[in-house]
Formats: sequence, C-alpha cells, structure tokens
Amino acid sequence: MPEGNSTPPKSTHAKSQVSQDQQEITSAAQPPLGGINEFFDLGTKSSEALARSSEVMFKAMESVGRELIDFTDKRMRAVSDTTQSVICCTTWSDAYELQAKHARSALEAYSAEARTLLDISAKASKDGLAPIEQHARTSLRL
Repeated sequence: MPEGNSTPPKSTHAKSQVSQDQQEITSAAQPPLGGINEFFDLGTKSSEALARSSEVMFKAMESVGRELIDFTDKRMRAVSDTTQSVICCTTWSDAYELQAKHARSALEAYSAEARTLLDISAKASKDGLAPIEQHARTSLRL
C-alpha cells in the first residue's frame, strides 16, 4: 500500500461479485410475467377495463331486479286468482284440484325463474370479466 493512501486497492474479484449481486437483485425484482405492473397500474387502460366490467355487472343486477319484480307480480296475481277460484268452489274436491293445479304451476314457474336468473348471472359473469381478461392478455402479453 503506498504511503499517504489509507484506502486499500479494490480487487477486481470483489467488484465483479458486487456487480453480479446487483444483477441478481435486479432480475429478482422483474416479474415473471411481462407487464404485470401495467396490469395492476390504475392508469387509463386498467380503469377503463374496470369501468366496462362494472357497467356490465350493474346492468346485470338491474336485469335481475327487474326479473324478480316481474316474477313476483305474476306469482301474486296467480295466488290471487287461485284464491278467488277456490272461494267460488262448491265442493272440497274442486277446491283441492284448483290448489293442486296452482301448486304444480307455481313449481314450474319457480323452476323456470331459477333458470332465467342463472342465465342472467352466467352471461353477466362472462361479459363482465371480458374487459378485464382482455386487459390482462394485452398487458401481460399472453
């Protein structure tokens, strides 16, 4: 070590080790999927995809609400009509037949309504996730 210099000379091996460590840290910080930061970035593209998805889901909720109101209205009318008919019956067997017919009709109506609501939900899930899926494919380069 020369006189007057208090720092020891740097070895090339130590320098290359530091450089390699920095590369490992840098490569570890890189996500395995390209564009993951872009996907989670709440910038314009992410916000637009989320807005389109939310719009589809809100429309689906509106459809479900409308469907339930219509269904309830039809069922209440059917109950009212059946009640009126049963009141006018002159025999127990006629009353029984009307109530059995109403029960069968109600069961079929509830079954059909369940299918309708499931269809609305399935379409909403598919269509609601489509904008986010497209954004993911684009930003993650899938």
